[in-house]
Amino acid sequence: MYRHLCAQNYLRWLVLSVFLITQPAFAEVITLKNGMRIEGSVGKIGSLDGAVAAGAAGGGDVAVKEIVIIDDDLRRVFVGQKSVQTFGDSQMSAFERIKLQQAVASAGPGIASVGPIVKVEPFDKYGRRTFTMAGNKGNIDVIQGITEITPKFTKVEALTRGSYQYVWSMRIATSSIPRETLSEILMHRIDPKNAEQRLSIVRLYLQAQRVQDARAELEGVIRDFPNLGNLQELVGRLRATGSNMLFKEIELRREAGQHRLAIDMLTNFPSEGVGGEMKLQATDTLKEYEDIKAKGDLVLELMKEHHSKIELDGPRQKALPLCQEIAAEMNIHTLNRMADYLRLQNDPKMTPDQKLSLAISGWLMGSGNGTDNLAVALALAQVRDRVRDYLLAKRKPERDAALTALNSLEGSTPESVAKLIAHMKPPMATFAVIKGPEPDPAIPEKKAEPVAGPAVAPPAVRAPVVAPPAPIAPGKKGPGGLLDDKLPAAPPPAEVIKANKVVLPPPVDKDGSPIGDLPAYAGINGLLQLQTPGISEDPIINYYVQLPPEYDPYRRYPCIVTLNGAGTNALQQVDWWAGPHSAKAGMRYGQATRHGYIVIAPVWTRDHQREYEFTAREHAAVLYSVRDAIRRFSIDTDKVFLSGHSMGADAAWDIGLAHPDHWAGVIPIVARADKYITRYQENGRNLPMYFVCGEKDGDKWFVNAADWEKYLKYVGYDSMVVQFQGRGHEHFHDEIQNIFEWMNLHRRNFFPKKFEANVLRSWDRYFWFVEVDQMSDKSVVDPVQWPPPRGTLPTKIEGAILPNNGISADTSAGKITVWLSPEMIDFDNKPFVVLKKGKRVLNPQPDLPVLLEDVRTRGDRQHPFWAKVTN
Repeated sequence: MYRHLCAQNYLRWLVLSVFLITQPAFAEVITLKNGMRIEGSVGKIGSLDGAVAAGAAGGGDVAVKEIVIIDDDLRRVFVGQKSVQTFGDSQMSAFERIKLQQAVASAGPGIASVGPIVKVEPFDKYGRRTFTMAGNKGNIDVIQGITEITPKFTKVEALTRGSYQYVWSMRIATSSIPRETLSEILMHRIDPKNAEQRLSIVRLYLQAQRVQDARAELEGVIRDFPNLGNLQELVGRLRATGSNMLFKEIELRREAGQHRLAIDMLTNFPSEGVGGEMKLQATDTLKEYEDIKAKGDLVLELMKEHHSKIELDGPRQKALPLCQEIAAEMNIHTLNRMADYLRLQNDPKMTPDQKLSLAISGWLMGSGNGTDNLAVALALAQVRDRVRDYLLAKRKPERDAALTALNSLEGSTPESVAKLIAHMKPPMATFAVIKGPEPDPAIPEKKAEPVAGPAVAPPAVRAPVVAPPAPIAPGKKGPGGLLDDKLPAAPPPAEVIKANKVVLPPPVDKDGSPIGDLPAYAGINGLLQLQTPGISEDPIINYYVQLPPEYDPYRRYPCIVTLNGAGTNALQQVDWWAGPHSAKAGMRYGQATRHGYIVIAPVWTRDHQREYEFTAREHAAVLYSVRDAIRRFSIDTDKVFLSGHSMGADAAWDIGLAHPDHWAGVIPIVARADKYITRYQENGRNLPMYFVCGEKDGDKWFVNAADWEKYLKYVGYDSMVVQFQGRGHEHFHDEIQNIFEWMNLHRRNFFPKKFEANVLRSWDRYFWFVEVDQMSDKSVVDPVQWPPPRGTLPTKIEGAILPNNGISADTSAGKITVWLSPEMIDFDNKPFVVLKKGKRVLNPQPDLPVLLEDVRTRGDRQHPFWAKVTN
């Protein structure tokens, strides 16, 4: 059984636990330099190792306590002293604490390590359940009971069971207990005929910001105590809290790009019991949407007018498809591209074709990049189309032809191409467009529409094609990257078709021939199953994508890449992040849905795999899935986070350190440091990391402590470790809201001023703007050869952006390539690159083929490299 750790680790755990509990503490709010706020009782230690902590507690040799602990009774959060911005007093007021009498075990063996969880029964009406874990001699059943409930945490302790019992205390988030269960437990704890005790339940829910639950309980109190006259204050507080939370939810949905939902919520915003200021905020926000719609309608009317006044038939006909494109696809996410056009639309010195040119070029290249030369604007549209041809070409002769066509067009400079790429839709079409009636030969007149029309919100015109994909021969990549011809094809909801009078045109290739497209997986809206070519070991890589509500290809979305552990699968990871799908509502209700994140779940493990193997096959499954998704969907490449559970967390930790330039942050949940992870510590200096673990998850705390300490103590790391009290090896859904708060504060730093990296595998050779090759055999260790032979030294890679318009890069490998971007250097001001052994390359210049090939291979349309230098 997993009751005991080895003697040494058990002693360390016990000392560390006592130290954390007995240190003098006071309630504070810690604000980190990354903006994260953490509230709780604060202490400091010099080391995560229990023995060192004991020395610090006793005033021993540890002089500097560089690790800060924040204990909020549910979790202990460990951060580095150097990452703290400010310490402040907590503003928390007293909150409800409801205690339950249980027969708590007071003697017997302590549960020092929680074994693999076999089953956890729901709590009964007495707040008791059976927790079953695996032990060395079979399953172990522990009877647990709730002994304390607060708005934030619920304390659960082991109860007596005959003559044999365990001592064990754990904390779970109160938010994880459903209201029906929690209310039933509380009603058995209190006197239902005591109004004050009933109101304590209402206050608990209100303090937990579970407003709907508080309202349901309050309605019961009012029903059972109709003559109680002191409820108006609580009713008012409940309404005020509810309206404040509703408005915050509206703001959250707006930030997530879910404007239709926000408009619906604003339109139905409650009026009863809502303060004047809150009503005014809701009214003003709805007025903003109306103003945006009016501005969009104005743009379309002006374009129609200016197009009709172009005198020459040739330019007028060439401009028509672009005007129709803008009329069909402009929405709240792209309206800002018309800023120059709107600003100058009344300028009497400009001709209609000059004004229309501003609209077209602004649409293609973004605000501030417009031109009043219609011929140039039309040429830019051709450049964009040839760029798309290049990015979609599968063979080199096709790419060469597209490049030749580009070189013959005006405006095909690296600067223009980079702007066009940044503002175009993802090059690989995965959705078909559901169109309305065919447009008139002229620009269609904009008809009166509700506030949620195309000029306001992403048009509801994208749905998976309902035709099933064509069969795929074994080992052959299907058209459009199809995965499985047996998947059910889900038609769009009938109400969408009816409301928009849509038709589903069959997808066609360039020559007009029909092609297959991806159906929604299992009939779930926005959930797709895709595939991409892999490596020789696994030539086909499968992965799932869950798109957020109101997905629009012109808006950039943050993204989570999530890796499953042993015994779970990729679809369960989607559920963890985006929430289970509600068939009745036709949507998910999880945090990724609320915050507007795209979820990518690679199928990265083989059947019956029980451990992460640190292989190229596993890295390719993750990295290739992400790159393929970036080509298909509008993903903000500065907001891609990598996470995983259990062995998936081991993979996320390793892949994050091996390829740190890919991620805005890495979130390993119950991970274990091993092999390359312990050798790649330096690689994480520019990589934000958020670790979640259980206090009683075997010996992982002590295995991981050395790595975590370096992250917490050394300058340059942005890391935190969250430890749940009394918990073992779990998925820790309790932490998901805090994780989203952390992710929303982070963006990838793709151009760090300085970095160093260690490499021990042949495929870990690209870091930010430096790529190496020809590494010494003595510095390369394949996973099957682990541990490294004595004397093995990793390949060192260094890079820096110099203050005098230069780049320096060095490595112990034989070959080095430096990739250059205008975000790093000024190409017009004599840049230079210093390579290994002091070799200097002067005045490197942008190169269109380099730019196009970089975007094609990496998929990053936000930060393409314009040039490269190789020694």
